[in-house]
Amino acid sequence: MKRLANFIVEKRKLFIIGFLAVTLFFAFFIPRVVINYDQSVYLPEDSETAKGLAVMKDEFGGNGTLSVMVKDITLLKAVSLRADIEKVDGVRFAIFLDTILPAMKTDETVTNEEFVNGMLDLLTIIYKIKQETFPDRSLGYIYELLVSGFMLDTIPMVELPAINASDLDMLDGYYKDSCALISVMMTESDYSAATLYAVERIIPIASAYGETYLTGQSAAAYLNKSDNDSEIITSTIIGVIFILA
Repeated sequence: MKRLANFIVEKRKLFIIGFLAVTLFFAFFIPRVVINYDQSVYLPEDSETAKGLAVMKDEFGGNGTLSVMVKDITLLKAVSLRADIEKVDGVRFAIFLDTILPAMKTDETVTNEEFVNGMLDLLTIIYKIKQETFPDRSLGYIYELLVSGFMLDTIPMVELPAINASDLDMLDGYYKDSCALISVMMTESDYSAATLYAVERIIPIASAYGETYLTGQSAAAYLNKSDNDSEIITSTIIGVIFILA
C-alpha cells in the first residue's frame, strides 16, 4: 500500500509539473494571438449589410474615427490638446475650432494664423459674456450684439471680423459649457493595430487636460479589446487555481 501511495504521489507531482509547463507555454502565446474584433468581416458577402458597408467604404474611406470630449477646459488649452492629439502616430488629423475658423475668413489681407489667433481671443471673451450675462443665448446672438455696438464697451477699440452669426453658432458644437469636443480621423481602420495603439496613447494625453470621455467606433474597438484581454487573463488565472486545487 505504501508503495502504491508513493506511486500516486509521484504521478500527481508529474501531472502538476506537466500542467504548469503546458499552462506557461500557452500563456506565453496569449498576447500573440490575433483577434479580429471587426464583426462585419463575418457577414456573408451577398448580404445587404455587407453591400452597404462596402458602398460606405468606397464613398467615405475606411479610416477609423474618434471623438474626444474634455470637461472644464479653456478654449486655448483645447487648441493645444488638439495639436497634441494630432502628433500621435496613427492619427491622420484632428478637428477643433482652430482648424474650422480659417474657412470663415473673409479678409484676404489677413493670414490664417492671424485670423485664428484673433478669433480665439474674441471667442474667449464671447464665452465669458455668455456664461456671465447670456447663459441661455447662442454665440451668434452675442456676436451680433458686439457687431451692432450694443456691447462695444466690453471690448473697446476692436475691429470685429465679418462673420455670419449662423456660422458662429455652428462652433457651439465644438466648445460649449467649458467642454471641448475634438473629432479625430485615424490613418487606418477602426480595428487596426495602429488605431488601437493611437487610442491608447490619446487617453492619457487628453486625461492630462481634464475629465475625458471617448466615443466613436475606434474607441469602442479599443475598449472592447481591453475588456476581452482583461477577462481572458482573469479567467485563465481562476481556472489554473481551481485545477491545481
